[in-house]
Amino acid sequence: MASGFKSDRRLYLSGDKSRVLEDGDKGAGWLFATPGSQIAESDASAYGLEYRDGKVILPYPPVEPKAAKKGEDKALKRGGDKTASPCPPGREKR
Repeated sequence: MASGFKSDRRLYLSGDKSRVLEDGDKGAGWLFATPGSQIAESDASAYGLEYRDGKVILPYPPVEPKAAKKGEDKALKRGGDKTASPCPPGREKR
């Protein structure tokens, strides 16, 4: 019997294969595990993974996406209207 544990979710390797990332992380580059797949003890040790209460625990918290910077709305600054117009001014259907 192989030593290790089963994955409880999709996990990915970073593009440079240095870290294990959650599904949906923008840095994900390679599929590492799917739900129910076996993670070898050597891989778990190499990436610092732990298994507690039926879940794979990553050695670091997931990275939250950065919030968009608040600033002036360029469309409003130029005097534009943010609502979409069906046709440009002066080109209305007749």
